[in-house]
Order: sequence, then structure tokens, then C-alpha cells
Amino acid sequence: MSEEVFRSVWGFFSVYVVLFCLMLLLLLALGMDIRTAFGSLVVCLANTGTSTKTKIHIHTNDPGHLFDVCRQHGILKGEKADDMIQQQHSTLKRNRGVAILTDSAADFTDDTTNDVNIHIVPLLITIDSKSYIDKISITPNEFYRAYEQSPDRTKTSQPSLGDFKRQYEYLTSHYESIIALHIPQCSSGTMDTSLNAAKMLTKNNEVTVIDTRHVSAAQGMIVEYAAKAAQLGYDRDTITTMTLNIIKQTKQYAIISDLSYAVKGGRVAKYKQRILNLIKATPILGFSEQGKPILLTIVRNNSKKLIKFIKYINKNLENNSQYRIVIEHCNNIEGANTLLHLARETFTNVEKIDIVEVSPALGVHTGPGALGIATQVITEIKPSND
Repeated sequence: MSEEVFRSVWGFFSVYVVLFCLMLLLLLALGMDIRTAFGSLVVCLANTGTSTKTKIHIHTNDPGHLFDVCRQHGILKGEKADDMIQQQHSTLKRNRGVAILTDSAADFTDDTTNDVNIHIVPLLITIDSKSYIDKISITPNEFYRAYEQSPDRTKTSQPSLGDFKRQYEYLTSHYESIIALHIPQCSSGTMDTSLNAAKMLTKNNEVTVIDTRHVSAAQGMIVEYAAKAAQLGYDRDTITTMTLNIIKQTKQYAIISDLSYAVKGGRVAKYKQRILNLIKATPILGFSEQGKPILLTIVRNNSKKLIKFIKYINKNLENNSQYRIVIEHCNNIEGANTLLHLARETFTNVEKIDIVEVSPALGVHTGPGALGIATQVITEIKPSND
């Protein structure tokens, strides 16, 4: 090797080491622990690949836009996105007891995950052979525009074993135990994958995996309840018992005027759609104790169907309980606002009503326009005495 080449390589290496040390000191000054800071810098300063493939690691506050730019220059595979702000939050509060993990089928109101520190492993969506990370690399509005153009070429899949393993390994280094709360096992392989990943852990952290038996906002409310209990200092076993109890106090209802998307996804038999169309009826759906969608009743498909939907739910609310309500919609904010108005006029024992947009990974099976309501009995969580 010539002396000139040697000096160039050594010069580059020296600059690399100096920058690494400066950034490491900066991260440590901001409160990050040495292990997390060192690991973040190693991957952040690395860019590997070949003439036909490049692995890119970038920190950005808009990963969806980054993925779009990358798709313009080639085929994108193996997308991953980590919330570094949430990781920093966990690092500063490490070993705080119980971590709460869920999947992106759970829908939350604004800032819920930041308020109570919920960790999420996203589901995956494929449209025209292009893969997307649910809620990260594709927004609900972007999804429904693309979905209406290619409904037959759109599908979802559960997170990979590697995605769960990576998240579990991170959480075990910051928490004493983990509770994972997932989309119903009868509807997705997500829970099975989570269980398999938990079995691969080398550390002795205790992991509990629970089937929430609900999706969207109902799943989100259950997860939020568990996270609040964790924040108040309860241990894994107590939170597990509390969560199983709140699942029984959580109900979910949906009204889907267009069943063609559910038929295409294999969730509803074609003959059932034909019968409902023939009698001009709209189904009201709920969930069984196992988390399987079931038909509760039908209403006439006319301008009063949402009124009847609200009245049906109101009949199922217990008079001696106070409720939290979350209205769910699939690209149908107008319908959600109508339900909000009707709910305020009808429900007398509801303390809070919110609106959320349903995850694109769930919208694949319902299609645009679907509406839902999740109800949960308000149960106070007092600070732990421990």
C-alpha cells in the first residue's frame, strides 16, 4: 500500500473516531446510557451495500416520506422504523417494572402512547407488491386512495418473528417484565409470533402475552388501561389480572354498509352479502368471547341506520356504570361526527367520547366507510401501595 493511500485511510479513520467520540459525549450529556448511545452511533455511522443493493440507516422525524423517496429509486425491502424519542424516554426511566407492548391493530387517541409509554410493533401492508409499515410508511388517507384503485392486490401480514424479537430484546434491557397485548388470535397470527419471539429470550425477564379479543379502539383502550396501571407501579401479575377484568368490561360494535371488501378478504361469505343486499339491510357486528366477529342484529339500510345503531348500543349499556366511548371510522369522518352528535344526544352515562381513525391494516378487511363504537366501563386505577 502506498504511503498516500495509507495517509488517506488513516485521515478518514481519525475523523470518524473524533466525530464518534464527540457525538457519544453529546448523547451521554443528554442523559442516554452508554450502551444505548454506543449502539445508536454504531448503526448511525454505518452504511453498507453493493452495486445493486444498499442498506440505509437514517434518523428522521418523517419516515413515511423517506420510504417514499427510496421507492422512487428502487425496490424497497425490509423497512423498519424505531421511535427514538420513545426509546430515550424508556432509557431515562429504565428498570421501571413492567413494559406494555402491543401491535398496530390497536388505535389510540392523540398522544396516548407518549403519555403512558406504550410500545408498538407494526403490522405490514402490501399494495401492488409494494410493502408498507402500518401507520408509519403509509397514512390512512394514502392507504384508502391506493386501496380503492387496487383492492384485489392489497393484503396484510403480521409482524415478523425478527421484529418481535428485536423489540423484546430492547425491552428486557430496560424493564423487569413485559406484558404484550394483541389482536385476537383467531383473526391474526400476530399473537403466535409474539409468543414464539418471547420464548427466544435469553434473559429471565417475565413475559405475559394476552389476547385482547378486540381490535382498533377497543384494543387500544385495553392497552392504555394496562399501561396506566404499569405507570402507577403495579407488578406484572396484578396488571395481568386487572387487564383480564377490563377486557370483560370492554365491548365493540361495528356497522358496515358495504360488505364487498370483507367478502374479498374472505371474512364474510358471498351468499350472506347477497341476502343482506336483497333485503336492503346493514349488519351490526360485535365480537365473541374468543374475539371472533359475530352478527348481533341487522337494521334497514336507510337514513336512520345510524340512529338505530346508537340505540342498539345504548340498550347494552348498564345504567349503574359510567362509560368511556371511542368512535372508530374508516376514512369516514363525516359519519363519525354524525355518530358523535347522536351519542351525545342519546347516552346519559358516558363521561368521555373520542374519535379515532381505524388502522389501515384493519381497513383492508372493512373497506372505506365502515364505522364502529368501542365502549369501556370506567374503572379507577389507584396508585400502587408498593
